[in-house]
Amino acid sequence: DHPEERRREYEEVKRINRDFRRLGEEFASSVPPPPKIAALVLDESTLRESGMAIKLAKPILRVLSEKGFCSEIAIISERHVLEGSIGGYPLVFLPKAPYMRKEVAEKLEEYVKGGGFLVIGPESGRYDEHGESYGGLCEPLRRCCGVNPRGLLHPDCDTHDFLVSQDFHRLRKGRMVRGDCFEELEVESGDVDVPLIYNWQAEQPAMVLSRYGSGRSCYLCFWPSDDVEERGLEDVVMSLVEDAGLEPYVRVFGKDGFEERGIIHGVRLCSGGAFLILIETGDREHEVLVEISRGRFGFDDLEVIDGLTGERVGSGLRFSTTLAPAQVKVLHILKR
Repeated sequence: DHPEERRREYEEVKRINRDFRRLGEEFASSVPPPPKIAALVLDESTLRESGMAIKLAKPILRVLSEKGFCSEIAIISERHVLEGSIGGYPLVFLPKAPYMRKEVAEKLEEYVKGGGFLVIGPESGRYDEHGESYGGLCEPLRRCCGVNPRGLLHPDCDTHDFLVSQDFHRLRKGRMVRGDCFEELEVESGDVDVPLIYNWQAEQPAMVLSRYGSGRSCYLCFWPSDDVEERGLEDVVMSLVEDAGLEPYVRVFGKDGFEERGIIHGVRLCSGGAFLILIETGDREHEVLVEISRGRFGFDDLEVIDGLTGERVGSGLRFSTTLAPAQVKVLHILKR
């Protein structure tokens, strides 16, 4: 309780408050980047099967958040489809939507034909808004997906192993991906790729990528396991992201050279650069290498400043930093 000690503590608290006020003012002038990836949830399916679509979308959004797209993902509805604003998203995931109005399906076909990339999960587009069956996959989606899916006559409730039949970004030929199979797919288009198959003796397609107009679609007859250690869902989702030509603003690697788990990161754009937010979620310490995308930022002559202390952290497209358990860092990326 020495007066000099109390004075130093007071000055330290005063400095911290001043730094937070300065950072808050600068941060308030920044904006998130426009979203690039969307999860589509349709009203009819949500009304009839409450919570189902969001339940399937959440693991996809988790993967995207952990892989650097936290600032660039959105959940959209049929309003965005009908208004045409879905065209602003290069990649759209439709996890499951059994009930779908015909005009929504037609607009999704237009989205793909116009250059979009639509990923459709099993059992989607089977009924209209009144619950009347289309007799299979509704025609607009059947055309742009190039497949005719049929429900299994004798569904097997056990988890299946799906074989990667050809290299597809993070999915390497010969690897197995676990998941639950829902349908059989009959390929109707000649302009397709089939990276995943099941019942490999008969080589039945499980994942079909189709080119349609200026865009592409992907139809999945199953959902990969979202087990974190197996990375099935993670690698399927990120392979589709990479196939869409998308990359995050920043990637974070651990000491082993692999992308670090337990850290969520995102950016906010501001005049002359951006703010990078690193959030530790794994309740442990991290020593990481941060890699900045020149393609996304458009410049490589930059320096990185700690947004709170003002200290220089690094320069160039790569720099190292540490994170303590539950720590949040705000770094200022500045063009020089």
